[in-house]
Amino acid sequence: IFDALDECGFEGTTARRDLLQLFQRQFLRKLPATVKLFVTGQSEKDIDKTLSEYAHTIKETDLGHLEDLNVYIRCSVQDIFDRLTEDASATISIQNAADLIFEKSEGNFVYAAVVVDQMNEWFKGDLSLADFQANLKNLPQGLDSCYQKTFEKFIRSNPIYGRSFLLLMVGC
Repeated sequence: IFDALDECGFEGTTARRDLLQLFQRQFLRKLPATVKLFVTGQSEKDIDKTLSEYAHTIKETDLGHLEDLNVYIRCSVQDIFDRLTEDASATISIQNAADLIFEKSEGNFVYAAVVVDQMNEWFKGDLSLADFQANLKNLPQGLDSCYQKTFEKFIRSNPIYGRSFLLLMVGC
């Protein structure tokens, strides 16, 4: 498993080009056919070109990926509702919730997983269906906004740790 190759320097720089060439010559060409690669990260031309003969790429816009994401979201939302309510009228809310999360995910499984975890947290207290629907409408659009909202919540709920974290980030 290789994660974040896209974060190893910038595309087109000598350092990254050298790394990818070394990766290809010393590692990829020596792999037995029984070994498979699992590479995650942002799609960038130089990485895609280096891995093209060794890897199958799944993009966030691929139909199969989107279908898998949709199934994951629908099953997760259904599972949460099954544990919490016997109300048949909740079916409409399940469908609406799944559709909204799918749209806001922008094809990203990480976003969907974060939102499903958040939904589980919502239902640990006494949350009405109306409150649930209001929370859904306030979900951020896309993964970057989701991270920002999570970070802001962390800063508000942990001011001492939040301040230390911000100072650390500024220092980096």
